[in-house]
Amino acid sequence: MRFDNPAFDEIALFYAVEGGVGEYFDRVRGRVHINESGANTWLPGDGNESYLTIKIGFEPQLREVITDRITGTF
Repeated sequence: MRFDNPAFDEIALFYAVEGGVGEYFDRVRGRVHINESGANTWLPGDGNESYLTIKIGFEPQLREVITDRITGTF
């Protein structure tokens, strides 16, 4: 597969390829509510949407792992 203009978020790629949830990330579940004017609000709880947060204290370790993957030194 060839990408002429790759544009991606390294964190999202790491999550997708290596399944970092549980080790490096927490998943916050909920849903987005969009009102009549187009403004949106995050509603935590049950929902089919989510976002990731990096677990506190894992930033240095995750930074090293991602750098290794990007540079091919793993």
